[in-house]
Amino acid sequence: MLELVSAAAVGAAVQAVCEGTVGQASARATESLSTLARRLLGREVRAPGGRAEREALAAELLRVAEQSPARRRELALWMRTAPGRAAPAGTAVPRMLPVTNRHFRDRRTEFGVLTREARRRGFGPRAVLLYGRAGYGASAVPVHWAADRGARRRFPDGQLYADFRRGSFATAPTPGQVLGTFLEELGVPEGEVPVTEEDRADLYRALVAERKLLVVLDHVPSAAAARPFLTPAPGVFTVLVSRTRQPGLHVRALDVGPLGEADAVGLLTDLVGRRRLPLEGPARAALLSQCAGSPFALHAAGARLADRADGSPDGSPGEPLSDGPGSGDPASTGPDADGTGRAVAASGYRLLTAREARLWRALAVWPWPHLTPASAASAVAGVADEAEARALLDRLAGLFLLDHVGGDRYAFRAGPRRYAEEAAVREDGIAGCTRAVTRMVDRYLDLAAEAAHRVLPQRWTLGPCLKRHAGRQVGSDESAAALDLLRREAPNLVEAVRAAEEYRDHDTVVQLCEALWVLLLKTAGLGELLLPALRAGARAADSHRLDPRLAGRMHTQLGYALLFLRRGEEAEDALRAAVRAERASGHRRGHATALEALGVLRLNQWRYPEAGPFFEEAEAVLDAIGPEEDGVRDVPRARAILVYHRARVARGRGRHAEALEGFADARERFRTLPEPDAFNEAKALTGTAGVHLDAGGVPAAVAVLDEALGALERGGGSEVVRRDIAEYRDRCAEGGAD
Repeated sequence: MLELVSAAAVGAAVQAVCEGTVGQASARATESLSTLARRLLGREVRAPGGRAEREALAAELLRVAEQSPARRRELALWMRTAPGRAAPAGTAVPRMLPVTNRHFRDRRTEFGVLTREARRRGFGPRAVLLYGRAGYGASAVPVHWAADRGARRRFPDGQLYADFRRGSFATAPTPGQVLGTFLEELGVPEGEVPVTEEDRADLYRALVAERKLLVVLDHVPSAAAARPFLTPAPGVFTVLVSRTRQPGLHVRALDVGPLGEADAVGLLTDLVGRRRLPLEGPARAALLSQCAGSPFALHAAGARLADRADGSPDGSPGEPLSDGPGSGDPASTGPDADGTGRAVAASGYRLLTAREARLWRALAVWPWPHLTPASAASAVAGVADEAEARALLDRLAGLFLLDHVGGDRYAFRAGPRRYAEEAAVREDGIAGCTRAVTRMVDRYLDLAAEAAHRVLPQRWTLGPCLKRHAGRQVGSDESAAALDLLRREAPNLVEAVRAAEEYRDHDTVVQLCEALWVLLLKTAGLGELLLPALRAGARAADSHRLDPRLAGRMHTQLGYALLFLRRGEEAEDALRAAVRAERASGHRRGHATALEALGVLRLNQWRYPEAGPFFEEAEAVLDAIGPEEDGVRDVPRARAILVYHRARVARGRGRHAEALEGFADARERFRTLPEPDAFNEAKALTGTAGVHLDAGGVPAAVAVLDEALGALERGGGSEVVRRDIAEYRDRCAEGGAD
C-alpha cells in the first residue's frame, strides 16, 4: 500500500527531531535523521542550523521520496517512529496548583473578573494580569478561584503552575526553563524537550491548542517573560501574577489591593475564633493599622493571637530574645516598601530564642532557592542533627518567618529575608555572615562530591573533595538516588558556585563545577541553569593560581554545556581553549578529553569525516601517557569511549559493518573494565541496535535492545537512554509490521 506523506508532516517530524535536546538526550535522534538523509539523498548532509535549514531539508527529503514508492515508504516509516516526536495530546493531565491557606476573605471583584475572562469568546489569548504589592494576596487569588469554581470540571485537561521567584537573579527560572517543565508535565519525554525558548514555546502552543487548561504564572518578572505562554487556544486560560502593572502586556489587568477593615477583622476572626479574639478598641485598631490590610501580615498576627489565647506566652515556647528589636524599632511598625509588613518579621523575631534567631539570620545571608533540614543543620554550629534542624525550621515557618513550600523544603519571602539579613549584619557582623555562607557552601560541596561519585564512580577527577571518594563501590540504587538528589539541589548548587566566587573561594568554585558535570551527562534540560556556574568555573581556573590542569577541565565542561544548548560557535571556542590549556599544562588525560569533545561536536553537526581525526589524535595522546602519569588508571575506559565514538562516525557515513564491529568492541571494553561501565555498555548496545535498524535487521535489533536494557539497569539507569531503547522498540514494531 502506497503511504501518503505530506509536506507539513515531514516538516513537523524534522523540526521535532532537530529541536530536541542536544547531547546525550538526542545524539541517537539526530543520527537517525542523518542516516535517513544520507540514504535518500545519496550524499553527506550537515545538521541544519536553524528553522530555515530544517525546512529546506524537509522539502528536499519529500522531493526525493516522491520519486519512488520505496523511498516514500522509508520516509513514512521514519516519520512514524521518529525520535523527538511530541507525545499525543491528552497523554498527561498536570495538577500543579499549590496548596494555599485555608482562610480567605473578600476578592469577590477579582473572582468575578477571572470568571468572566475565563468564559470570554473571541480572538486573542484569554488571560488576566493580577498585580499588587507583596503580601496583599495576589498569588492566592487564582488558586482559591480555581478551587471555588471547580477547576477540574472547567479545565479537565489540567492546571499548570510556575513560580518565577526563586533564590537570586542567577537561579530564578527563565521562561525557557518553565516552558520545559510544562512540556514534560504535558507528556513530552525529558529527552525530547526542545533546546531553545522559541522552539519550546512553539511546541507548547501546539500541545495546548485543543486542550482545556488553566495556566497560572506567579511572580512574573516582566512582560517579555509572560509572552511565550500566551496562546490563542480557546480552551486555555492564563492568569499572570506580578508585583507591577506590566504595561507591555495587552491583557485585562486588575490591581489587587489591601483588604478592607471589615474583611481584615473577619480574617482574624476566622483564624482565631470569635470568642478568642482578645483585642478590642485601640489595641485592635493598632494591630489592623500595623497589618495594613496585608493577608500575609494578618495570617501571622492571627497565628500569634491564637497562641496567646491558648496560653503560650508571647507565642514562644522558649525564652524570648532579650536583645531582639523592640516596639520602638522603626522597622517593627508599618508595612515595608513591598507590602509584606516588616512588622511580621520584626514581631516574629522578638519571639525567637537566641538559638532560633541565630539560625534564621544565618540562613538569610545568602539567597538560597530553598532550604532543607540537612542544609540548615550545617548553617550554624550547635545544631545536633537534621531532626533538630527540622524542628527549628518548623518553628520559623509557624511564625511566618519562612514558608514551608512542600516536602522537606522551606523558603524565604523577600521581606523577611531582607529583615533577617539586616539583623545578621547588625548582630553577627561581616565575619559571622561570612562563616554562615562558607558553612553552607562547604556543605553543598560535600553533597555534590559524594553524589557525583555515586552517579559516575568510574569518572576521573581532579578536585580533592571528589578524589576522596575514588574507589568506593556504588550500587545501582545508590546511583539513581544520588542523581535524583543532584537534580533537586541543582539550583542551590549553582548558588553555591556563585557564593564561592563572590567570597573568592576559587578552589571550591571549580570543584563544585567538576561535580556538576554528571548532571549534564545524565540528565536533559538543565544546561541553561548550569551554564552560569560553568562559566564561573572557567573564569576561576583562568584567572587564579589553581592546579593548571583545572583550566582545561573547566573549559571542556563549558564546551559540552554549550554544545548541548546548540551554541556551536561558543562550544568550539571553549573546547579550543580547553585543548590549549591542557597542552600547556602537559596533562595528557585532559588533553585527550578535550580533543574527544571537539570530535563529539563534529558528530552533532553531522560532520562525520571531520570528527574521525579528532578521535585519532585523542588516541595518540592516550598512547603517550606513561605508567606513572596522572590519569593512567582511566586510559582503558577512555580508549573504549573513543572506540564508541568512531563507531558512531562509521554509522553516520553508512558503513554498517564497520559500525557494528566498533560498537561490539566498545561494548566488550566497557564490560571488561576493572570497574565495569554498564551505563556506556548500554549506550554501545543501543548504537548496535540502531545500525541493525538502519540495515533493516529488526530481529537482531530486538535482541540487542533487551541486552541494552539489562545493562542500563546495572548502570544505575538513565531516563535519556531508557527513552532511546523504548523508541527503538517502537521502531522495531513498526518495521516488523511492514
